[in-house]
Amino acid sequence: MATRILLKLSGEILSGKKGFGIQAETLNQIISEIIEVKNQGYEIGVVIGGGNIFRGSKLIERMDFPPYKAHHMGMVGTVINGLALETVFRKKGIKAKNYSSFNIEGISTRYNVEKARKEILDKILIFTGGTGNPFFSTDTAASLRAVEMNADLLLKATKVDGVFSSDPVKNDNAKFYPEISYEEYINQNLKVMDHSAVLMCKENKIPIFIFNILKKGNLNLVLKKKSTYTLIK
Repeated sequence: MATRILLKLSGEILSGKKGFGIQAETLNQIISEIIEVKNQGYEIGVVIGGGNIFRGSKLIERMDFPPYKAHHMGMVGTVINGLALETVFRKKGIKAKNYSSFNIEGISTRYNVEKARKEILDKILIFTGGTGNPFFSTDTAASLRAVEMNADLLLKATKVDGVFSSDPVKNDNAKFYPEISYEEYINQNLKVMDHSAVLMCKENKIPIFIFNILKKGNLNLVLKKKSTYTLIK
């Protein structure tokens, strides 16, 4: 059984039906599910995105905004989400720590691989700030942290059941893949997870589970292989 997992959460998940900001009910649900898994003995790292706080693509397009600055703003957005996760975990009596890939004195701890490897044994670690560099997605950051933490697997939490040939929300005939190889995923140019992130997992032999986190209890069910998900391996 896998004992150490890296969970990738998109920022949009936290916004629930509002599409912006952090919805308390959704945050509570996700936190409760992570705690349930933690109480079963799993060691857990979480990488959180920032799309519910800021998305730079429209700013870049409409204002000729420097892309690297837009990426920096998005990276700060992930720290805001990380603070929310850390705070709620602690309010519920769970040890948690927000590690940022860049310095934010007094707000988060600067990421350190060696310290994080020790602390993940008894704390839920939240990794924010992406990789610390613009132009790299939080998917890539999740794969990187999974490798650095020696995770047994990476779980990407989404709003759909797994990997489809096209967007299942827009196409009722989209084909669902319960299992697919790293190579097939990349060759078919599938879009649920960044190809660079998938390649990193391939090189380090880390399987990827893609599943719907909005179904209550689904994180635990996926880990027990009792739910619908896509396995990339």
